Amino acid sequence: MKISIPRPFWPFPSFISPYAKEVHEHNTQWLQQYNLLPDKVTYDQYKGQRYGYMTSRMYPTAGREVLFAITDFFSLMFLLDDGLDKKVSSKMSEVKSRQALEKFISTSVTVMNSRKEIPLQPGKEIFSALADCWVRLCAFSEKQWQENMIRSFADTFNAAVWELENVARGYCPTLEEYMKYRPLFAGTNIATDTSVIASNIQLPEEIMQYPAIQRLVALARNLVSFANDMFSLGKEVAQNASDDKHNLVLVMQEMYGLSFEDAILKAAEFHDEQAREFLSLSSDLPVFETSIDREVSRYVTALTYFVKGNIDWSENETTRYTFSYSE
Repeated sequence: MKISIPRPFWPFPSFISPYAKEVHEHNTQWLQQYNLLPDKVTYDQYKGQRYGYMTSRMYPTAGREVLFAITDFFSLMFLLDDGLDKKVSSKMSEVKSRQALEKFISTSVTVMNSRKEIPLQPGKEIFSALADCWVRLCAFSEKQWQENMIRSFADTFNAAVWELENVARGYCPTLEEYMKYRPLFAGTNIATDTSVIASNIQLPEEIMQYPAIQRLVALARNLVSFANDMFSLGKEVAQNASDDKHNLVLVMQEMYGLSFEDAILKAAEFHDEQAREFLSLSSDLPVFETSIDREVSRYVTALTYFVKGNIDWSENETTRYTFSYSE
């Protein structure tokens, strides 16, 4: 189902890594190496979604090997997301109930905390693959970043538990609830954490936790989450049961009693308001010492890459979404 949506406001240039083609080919081979998909048809489907080009746009300055590891890690996240939504058969399709998902979270956190590879065994392909890309990410990162990422990983899938329970009882979340959980089950918390190692940002934790910087990070997460709601709307309406309301447009429609078309416009306006807040805040950040200011500027730039890269990939390079712009 192809739906027409307003073009998201984000006035930043496009970039892409020079390694994009190589990253795409590596990730396709890596998925095959860990036997994560059941057949050639499904592999071809994932190849068409071109996750290597997504990460190459979101993290255009990342080195080759770290970009390989990031892409493999993200492809696992998409596999699980599709398994939860029952959109594709994969090794993750069995993770559908709360109990199974909670067990998956616990085992995954244990794997990540061990920071050790796991030999490939039947029935443990997911965890072997996770261990492989996580060990590689750890080679490019410090302990603090790793601990933050493990928390973000757990937060993402705990939010997926929340989503599963809502769908099971046909509950449409309020806008306040949705804004709290959407960046988590969208995985944009993981993605902004990843910007730090992709761009080799060197900032003390106390600066990373500074309120203005935390707000910029939250806005970047929201912008990608809400843009994805618009990009995926047609697919979700066509595939999902009527009791799954986890999309900003559907939340707006329910909350304000709008027509479907007016809810699309309201969701787009909401996205663009947050984009303008990002622009305003990023131009008026606190002043620290010179070396810190330079790194803060690089981090803000990395966040703009993330948001713009998601838009460009969704528009131009993936078969994951089908939409058109109303302009």
